[in-house]
Order: sequence, then C-alpha cells, then structure tokens
Amino acid sequence: MEELNTQKELFDIPSQPSLVTFRFITNRTNLLTILDAGYVTTSNRSWRYTDDSRELYNGSIPLVAGSIPDELKPLWTMDGPDFPVILEFSDSLMEWIQGASDTGQALSELVVVNGLIPLKYLKRIVFRNAAEREDFIVRSISEKTFGEEYFATAEAGYPQWYQGEAVVRIIDAEEPVHSIERLGSVIAMLNFYEFSSSSIEILILLVEAVATGNDERLDSLCRENLLMISAGDAVGVKAKVDRWLLRTVFDYCIKLAGPDAFTQDQLIEVIQKKAEKLDDEARHHIANWLRQISHIFDSENGVDQLRDENSLIKRAVVLLALRSNPIRFGKLATSSLRPGPRVKLLAACFLGALCGHQNLRSFLQQDAKLYFRFIASVLERLTGRTQEQLLYTRCPEPEGLVAKYELLYQGKVIRQWSSEPDPVLAQVYYQALGANYQLHYNHEHQCLWTQIDFPGGRKQRVYVAKSQSATDKDVVLRFYSPCLGLKDKGAKLVKERLYDLLLRNSSAGMCCRFAIDESMQAVIVAVDQIQSTMDEKELIAHLEHVASRADSYERETSAIDFY
Repeated sequence: MEELNTQKELFDIPSQPSLVTFRFITNRTNLLTILDAGYVTTSNRSWRYTDDSRELYNGSIPLVAGSIPDELKPLWTMDGPDFPVILEFSDSLMEWIQGASDTGQALSELVVVNGLIPLKYLKRIVFRNAAEREDFIVRSISEKTFGEEYFATAEAGYPQWYQGEAVVRIIDAEEPVHSIERLGSVIAMLNFYEFSSSSIEILILLVEAVATGNDERLDSLCRENLLMISAGDAVGVKAKVDRWLLRTVFDYCIKLAGPDAFTQDQLIEVIQKKAEKLDDEARHHIANWLRQISHIFDSENGVDQLRDENSLIKRAVVLLALRSNPIRFGKLATSSLRPGPRVKLLAACFLGALCGHQNLRSFLQQDAKLYFRFIASVLERLTGRTQEQLLYTRCPEPEGLVAKYELLYQGKVIRQWSSEPDPVLAQVYYQALGANYQLHYNHEHQCLWTQIDFPGGRKQRVYVAKSQSATDKDVVLRFYSPCLGLKDKGAKLVKERLYDLLLRNSSAGMCCRFAIDESMQAVIVAVDQIQSTMDEKELIAHLEHVASRADSYERETSAIDFY
C-alpha cells in the first residue's frame, strides 16, 4: 500500500530547480466545486462556476510554471467574499499532461490545458491570509473532515509575478466522454451499497463496467447471469429486453440535467419510443411491462416488495422512478418497498448517473487524499491509462457463524460488513453441533451444508435451507443433495429418464423425492421437515438419507461423483 504523505511533506516546497510546481488561480466558489469533484475541468464542464483565470483562456485551465504572468495579478488582489485561492500541483502532474514534460526552462511558462486535471496531483491550496483560510474551513467544510491539511497560508512575497511575456503551451488533455456522469454512478453504488455476500461480485463488476465506459461490460452482466435470477432467464426475449433496458435507462439518466429533470411519465415515454426499433416480440414484452408500471405510478396498484426476484433490472428501474431523490433513496431501510441488495445496488447505479457525483456526498471524502486518488483511478480507467483493479474484497476469518467482509481500494479498507446467519438456520447449526455433527454456513446462499463420505472415496454434499411453508405458522426446512448436473454432457432429461425418476419417487423406502432445482441447474434429492418438531435424530437421519439416495443414483446412472 502506498503510504499517505505527512503534512510536512505536503507543504514542503522543493528547492531543486528541476522540480516544477504548477499553479492555478481560482476562487472560493469554484474551490468548493473542485474539491467535491476531485478534479479541475474546463469552465463549460464545471458545475456551480464563477469567473476565474479560465475566463482569460477560452475556458481552458491555465497552469503557471515559474513566476505568474502579471496579467493574472488582478485576480489575486480582488476584494469580496469570493476571494481568490491558488491550487498548487506537483511536478507529477506531467504524468497526466504529458505535453508539458519539458516545462520549467523559462522564468514563466503557461500551460493551457483543454481537458481535465485530477486532484491526485494536488500539492496544496494557498489562501492569501490566515483569516480567509479559516473562513473557508469553518463556513465551507464544516460538515465533513475534508483534508484540512491541504490548506496553507501564503508566505511573505507569495506569489512571484512576471512582467515579461510568458511561454505558452496549449495541451489537449484527455477528457473521456460522460466521465463526470459515470463517476456519479460509481460513487452512488459505493454510498448506497447494502451488504449481501451475493451482491459483492455484482458491485465489483458494475463499478468496473461503469468506470471503463465499456458498454459491452454492462451487457455481459446479463449474459453471465449476474442480473438474472435463474439460468432460464439468461436467454430469450427476457434477457434481450433486460440487456436493452439496462443500457437505455443508464443512457437516459446520464443525459438528464439532474434529478429535478426526471419524471416518471418521461421515463415511460423514452423507453416506449426507443423500443420502436426492437422486434415485435421484444416490443410487445416492453409494452406489457410499461402498462403495469404505469398503473403503479398512478397509484392504481400497490407496489410489492422489490426483492431480488424475477428481473432485477426492471425492479431497479421501478425503484429509481419511485425514489429518484438521493435523500429519499437513502431512507429505503424504513420503506415498505424493502428492495433486495442487488435491486438497490443497480438502482443506485442509475441514480448516480442521474444526479452526478457532485450532488452526492461520499464517505470517501472524509479522507481527501484517498478520495482524490479514487476519482483519478476512475478517470484513468476511462482513458485506458491503467488496468489495475479499482476495488476488491476480502473475507477475514469468520467469527463463529458470522462472516466478515471488507471492501478495499489501494490496500485500504473503505467499507466493512458482517453477515449474520438466518436465526432459524443458526438453531439447526447448534442442534447438529449438540449431536457432535458439524455443519457449515454458506452466507452467499443462506444455507447450511455438510459433506458425507461413502466407501470408495465417494462424497456427497447435502444442503439445508429454509423452504416455503404452506402456512405462516410453521418454518419448513429443506434437505437436498444434487445428483445430476443438467449442464453436463449427456444429462438431457429425456422422457425415459424423467419416467425413471418418477418411478424412483414412488419406490418403497424412498422417504424423499427427486426434483429439479433451477438455481443449481441440477437434479436433486430432497425432503422437507417442519423445524419446530425436528429432533436431533431426525436432523441427522435426513442428512444421511438424502446423501445416500443421491449417491446411489449417481453410482447407478453415471458413476460420476457429482456432489
């Protein structure tokens, strides 16, 4: 991990003449925008902008190496509440604006950058006096502990002015299309991320897809079944519509001016109009869905809980339409909508594209240096400068049944979560433990599992999960073990094989049944049990009997140890 600079290193002005300090004159209002953004950009791309030194250079960013040209002196000496400040960048900035690599030979050089400069290279922010520095800190950043170590007071004789003609270089720095809007999606996903072990992978891949600006990466999330509930949903018209809807809604949110410009009716109108270019089947599917959500928006139909079921993308679009304001979105924990973590994560991606990151407050901003580097890394991905992974997760050693997860950036933990087990399954775990039977907890799928050994080195894995009860009074457990992978070669369920499974279900001593589990894409042996009436003997008997029947079927039909 790269060590953070100390305050002394941050404020040191290098004495070596070969090292260059780039200076940019702006003002208090624009400084707020720049710090929130994590970068400086051209005036026409800036949000909440007032005139500064960019006005003298057609909106481009003037960076001064050496003494500052005298023509900029009025900006530094002006009076008023919107007082001037100077941003100093280190010579490392030449990594980004490569055309300035030979800068520093003249007494005054002006590098006019038409593009975008990440604050990753920021050295310090210089105020004219201590009073203006303190005023900015107290009045402008009181809501967050944002990098006060960056703020310095001008030394005597600072800055030095140059009355001659400065050497001017014009550089077109890379400014990727939709960079600002895509940054909003990344920040929103991190801000509103709700822990679920099953959504960790989709978080990482969504951030990567958005940060690289790669539309194909977004589409692949559907093809890889990460935004589908079952493998059967990953093909056909539903998959086609979902992939199309993901791209259409994301682009629609990016092009809007902000959440105030968003309306439910306009969303429906845009989807309806763009769907005209699709084939008849897909267009008919979208028309039916739009009719349903129109009734929801008109309060004709109630909204069911938006769990991680069916189409996550359609549910995320509905959630966005119902909670297009970041403040209301942040209060979903107390809402009757009760979105699943994947639906909420995807809706946050849309929301970030809609709001833009400057309308979102990020927990990353509490560590200014980390925030600036994170923003720069996203911009670098957008320009193809680096292939380093933006985020990654790790799982420290679990504490009993509790699993801990950490989200990291540049080796630093930026979020931590704990995954608690389902209380009913926790009871089953300890019930088995009391009988000296070790079960394991799978937090991703919220189930228990164990591996049972058979003669000849064969093994069989058995799972225990909560099942759907016929009544609200009883909790039902399902014991099951896979015995035939439906994706395996030769595993097609022809009529004869299905008939054989039905015969086996009715055989004496079966005491369980063969079934198809679509989520596992496998034939399983399963049995259900009411949890409240189950004793230790029944628990162990179910585990061993299901495993035995599954292993027996494997040996008879394929000799493959599927478990």
